[in-house]
Amino acid sequence: VGWRAGPPPAEVHFSAGELLFSVLVRSDSARRAVVERDLTDSLVRTLAEARSPQARCFVAATLRELANTDATAVLTTPNALTTLVRCLGSDDAADVRALSAETIDVCFKCDPSAWRAFDGAKSLCTAVTARLEREQSREVLEATLKLLETLFVCDAALSDANASFTEYFIAAFGDRLIVAAMTADRRVASLAARALRLLLQLAPHYRYVGHGLCQHFPSLSTIMRALVQLDDSEPPHDPTNPDSETLAIATQVLGVELALAFAMMLAQDPRCRDVVRQQLAGTPQWMAQLRASVLNHVNRAALEYFVGVAITDVTGVLLNDPRS
Repeated sequence: VGWRAGPPPAEVHFSAGELLFSVLVRSDSARRAVVERDLTDSLVRTLAEARSPQARCFVAATLRELANTDATAVLTTPNALTTLVRCLGSDDAADVRALSAETIDVCFKCDPSAWRAFDGAKSLCTAVTARLEREQSREVLEATLKLLETLFVCDAALSDANASFTEYFIAAFGDRLIVAAMTADRRVASLAARALRLLLQLAPHYRYVGHGLCQHFPSLSTIMRALVQLDDSEPPHDPTNPDSETLAIATQVLGVELALAFAMMLAQDPRCRDVVRQQLAGTPQWMAQLRASVLNHVNRAALEYFVGVAITDVTGVLLNDPRS
C-alpha cells in the first residue's frame, strides 16, 4: 500500500492497485497482514481520491476481498461505508459502482449487527434508487438488487422501524423502480422479482406496499403481463450454449418469485383484489389466464423454497402461521 505517502501519478496508482489486488486474491496471509497493519484506511482514502478509474476499480475489488475475509475491518474503518455509498451512487466507472455495492452487501451480510449502528440509511437509499432509475450496466443492477435483499432482511431484524432504509425506500417509490427493472434481461428481472417479494414480505404492514403498487397501473400491468408472458416464452435448453442453463434457472426463479409477489399482494390486502378484479372485469379470459399462470409458476418450486416465506396482512396478522 505504498501510495499512502502522497499523490503519485495515475499510472502508479493503477499498477500498485493491480499488484495489491493480485496478491490479496492469492494469499490469505496477505489479506490478514493488510488488516492487522491497519492499511484499510489507506485503501479507502485512495478509493475516494484516485483519479484513475482503473485504480479505483482495483482498490474497490481489494476492499471487497478484504470484506470477504474480515468484514469488521472494513466496517470499523473511518469513512469506509460513506465512501462506498458515494461510489455506488455517483462513480463514473461501472465496475467501481458494482464492486462498491458488492462490498456493502458482504459487510452487512457477514455482520448484520453492524446495520443497527449504521447512520447512513438515507444516503444509501438515495444511491440505490439512483442506480435502479438510471443504471445501464447489467452487473451494477445485479449487485444493487442483491444488496437490496440484504438491506431488507437487515431492516426487518430491527425492532425500531423509524428512519429505516425500507421506510426511505418506500417513500422514494423504490418499489416501482424494482418493478421497472423487471423489463431488463432475465437475470436482472429474476433478482428484481425476488427483491420485490422480500419487500412485500418484510416491509411494515402499515406501509401498504402491495396496495401502492396496485394503485400504480404501470407497475401492476408490468407484473401481470410478465406473469402471463413467461408461460409462452420458456427458453429452449441448448446444450451447446453454456449460458442456456443459467438463463433457464433465471427464468424459473423469475416466474416463482413474481408469482409469489403477486399472490402476496392479493393475500395481504383486499383492496388489491378489488383493483385487480376491476382492471380485468372486461376481460375474464385474462383473469383465468393470470390465475393459471400464478399456480403454474408456484408449483414449479420445491416445497423447501417456501420455508421462511411469511405473509402478513395489512392488519399485522401472520396469515400462514404454522401454529394456527
